[in-house]
Amino acid sequence: MFRPIIIKNKIAVLLYHYLETFTQLSSVTWLFLFLNLINSITLTLTFFLSIYFTEILSFTMPQIGLLLSCYGIGMACGGVIGGKLADCYRPTGIMSASLITHSFVLLSLCYLTHYIILLLVLFIFGLSAYIFKTVNHYILIKLEENNPPKQFKIINLAHVASNLGLCFGGMILGFMTAADFMPLFIMTSMLCALIAIYLWQQKTEFVMIATATISKINERKANRFMLTILLLMVFMLSLLIAQLGTTYPIYIIKHFPTLGQKAVGILFTLDTVLIVLCQTALLQASKHINPFVIIGVGALSLGLGLAGLNIASEFYLAVLFGVIWTMGEMLFIPSIQLLCCYYGDQTKTGFTIGSFQSVFALSMIVGPALGSYLYAFDEGWLLWALSGCLGVTWCAISVYLARCINDTYWRSSQNSA
Repeated sequence: MFRPIIIKNKIAVLLYHYLETFTQLSSVTWLFLFLNLINSITLTLTFFLSIYFTEILSFTMPQIGLLLSCYGIGMACGGVIGGKLADCYRPTGIMSASLITHSFVLLSLCYLTHYIILLLVLFIFGLSAYIFKTVNHYILIKLEENNPPKQFKIINLAHVASNLGLCFGGMILGFMTAADFMPLFIMTSMLCALIAIYLWQQKTEFVMIATATISKINERKANRFMLTILLLMVFMLSLLIAQLGTTYPIYIIKHFPTLGQKAVGILFTLDTVLIVLCQTALLQASKHINPFVIIGVGALSLGLGLAGLNIASEFYLAVLFGVIWTMGEMLFIPSIQLLCCYYGDQTKTGFTIGSFQSVFALSMIVGPALGSYLYAFDEGWLLWALSGCLGVTWCAISVYLARCINDTYWRSSQNSA
């Protein structure tokens, strides 16, 4: 008799906590989250560039590989450069300049065919894209400089927006590239230019750095040793994330030939849907847990999600380990980004965020090459086994750090949220 009422109340409570993650944020915060979404949609274009270079410009695979490597190097440089600029100049002005550069690069792709010039253009493309992304994250974090719980929520929503943008971008651009690339380049270029003009016209700076009141955060000195460990963890575990674009889909298609590319589509769609629906609620529910424990569980899930492929004889097992992987991604990326900001120099927040973005981009360059080399040995078994070992190792290190570090400020901030 009372069971339906109890279940209904539990559903209402869950729905309330889910919606709570989207409340208490300013309109300015939502604006920059929306810009993050738009930026992710435009960055989806890079997934289709290899098709453009092959079918339209008739480049060889080694040539395309070098072009995309230049894009990756530009991304790695853009993180640090964007962070340094954000610490010294007006962030919205930097974002506007990067978008104008982005717009000209996209427009130039309609006309350029010379290989050497395209190498430079792809480098600038990656550079401007990551300058924008880094400065956007800088603004989002600075908007709630004295409130780590809100920063945590904002970083989660930024990750959700990025994944949602990649999902929308894949569908929109996939449809458009089937017709012609030129309208796609022109429309994307115009979109970047319009957003750049809007940001440039903002006379009142969005990010207000408190000078009259010194927060508890700013009283704490930077811990370079801890920041180095965290950035090393970002690099090592992002090597696993890099496999999603290289060895992972190859392995799935080969071991589930009946489904073929549909299997990859199902797993990637599941990843995006879970992140969009569950990420903010999951991390909101775990906000009272030591953040080192959260990133430890995330590292373990990332490792096990790949290691499990060695025993995934049926597709439903691949789906199960895909869910485990996605949980690791949801827990690891936002949590470790906020920890990097927390242990970095508070007077150089932009440089810290830029270092995080550059390390992540660097792993996206190294990861595919290293993963492909290991994959060639025995078609993935060694690669997935080493991935599991890496996840277990960093989980153990994270749990050890959680036990050793008595971070009273972080705990009290989380408990007061």
